[in-house]
Amino acid sequence: MIEVMLRLISLFAILNCLVCPLAAGPWLRDHGAHFLSIAIESPVDTNQKDQAYSSLYYEYGFRPRWTLGADVGANTFGHGKSIAFLRTNIWRGEMALAAVELGLGTQATFQGKDIAIRPGASWGRSIATPVFNGWISADVTYTILPRLRRSIAKIEAVQGINIGRGHKLMLKMTAEKETANRALTTLTPALAKRLSPSTHIVTEVIFSGDLPEKLKLGFWFQF
Repeated sequence: MIEVMLRLISLFAILNCLVCPLAAGPWLRDHGAHFLSIAIESPVDTNQKDQAYSSLYYEYGFRPRWTLGADVGANTFGHGKSIAFLRTNIWRGEMALAAVELGLGTQATFQGKDIAIRPGASWGRSIATPVFNGWISADVTYTILPRLRRSIAKIEAVQGINIGRGHKLMLKMTAEKETANRALTTLTPALAKRLSPSTHIVTEVIFSGDLPEKLKLGFWFQF
């Protein structure tokens, strides 16, 4: 797992040399603001359509320094999850910031379903150059499953670029490992196309050396 994380970080640093997100990361919602993402993910192979699933991600700024959220869907292994979380900033610089969160809910695994305790930390930085602007972020979570005596570690890095008219290009790199199983890694290019000031349609292609290729189609809503 450590080797996989180091490779992701190295690749991510290179991308950042070459080149404010709407979802996840350390950025909090404004007080009273909502963000909702709904999506459908399915293998490209039509013979594996039974592995398709839907997901929901929600954030709400219920206090000036606190964001409440929900993460419902499946992890990299395809196992269902339903987590409610609370996030707050712990550090803020001129263009970067960091946050911590705590999530509670349920998580399925190879060994069954259990109550889930999911602490996490995230870091993000805005990027502004004469050529483009965007962001870079990294999220780490560690899901504890007390009755099954298992855990799931996950790291996700995102490079995002604003390409004008509210459209965004992103590259996501993810590594996830469950106790007693090998780590799975994915590389996901994505395009978020702005439909209105409050709505984006998002298309993603998920590549992995360990899993079948997948397509993901979703919508982002701000209100």
